Order: sequence, then structure tokens, then C-alpha cells
Amino acid sequence: MTLGRFASASVGASLLAMLLSACANGPSVQLTSATGDELQRASRQLGSEELQQLVRPGSKVVRRTPEGYFHFWTNEPDGTFVSHTESSFFWGRGKWLVHDNTYCVRIEWNSKDFGRTVNEAYCYGIYAKGDRLFQGPPMITPAMTSQKFGEIRFSN
Repeated sequence: MTLGRFASASVGASLLAMLLSACANGPSVQLTSATGDELQRASRQLGSEELQQLVRPGSKVVRRTPEGYFHFWTNEPDGTFVSHTESSFFWGRGKWLVHDNTYCVRIEWNSKDFGRTVNEAYCYGIYAKGDRLFQGPPMITPAMTSQKFGEIRFSN
């Protein structure tokens, strides 16, 4: 039984390392990140009507995670999408919706080699800072001021 646990831990560690290296190269488009403090001081959270106009069926989404990884998908009319990373080594089936002042996504991430890996389920606040949009928690607390939040783009 100990060997089985060790093998599972080794596979998990290998999978995490592959996920990080497979996603490390970004797309040709330049996306940035911002700290919670920057978002609090120099941005505003989009309201429900603004989100409904921006995030709709057919919207193509590109986002940068705080760690620098890039994800791509198109919001389908039935509320679903298929996301992939720059390397296409990882992909996920997901669902999207706009709820109140948030853009909610649920993604079941998969690896081409290992199958299902992790789930992501979160409702993001979308913050406008200049001509850029960032995804973060619906409310940024003082404890989050040094955290980084990734940029997100929607195009139709």
C-alpha cells in the first residue's frame, strides 16, 4: 500500500510539473497581471449590464493566470466551451454564465496523458484598469492587496 501511495504522489508531482512547463509559454498577444492593490486604486469593477454586453455567446476569451499561463475558449450559445492552453497539452470542458456582477466559469481540466486533473469553479469580478480587463474576486479584501490577478480579453 505504501508503494501505491508513493506512485500516486510521484504521478501527481510529475503531472503538476508537466502542467507548469506545458503552460509556461504565452501567446503572441501580451497579457499582464495586476496586484489587488493596483485593482483597488486604479480600476473599477464592471457592472452586470457591462458584463452582459461584453461576455456573450460567441465571445472569444483569452486569459492569463496570475502564474503566467494562458487559456483560450469561445463562449458557446448553450453556455458551454472547450478551453485549451497555449501548448494544447491541457484542455477542459466548461460552462459559463454572467451572474450579477460576475463572470462565472466551471472547467474540468484534462491532460492528454493523464486524463482529468483538476476542476475550476469560480465567479470572477471583471475589473477595468485603463484599456485592460482583469479577473479577480468579486470583492478584493485588504489581505489580497499583494496577490496578483491575471488579465482577460473578450472579443466577438
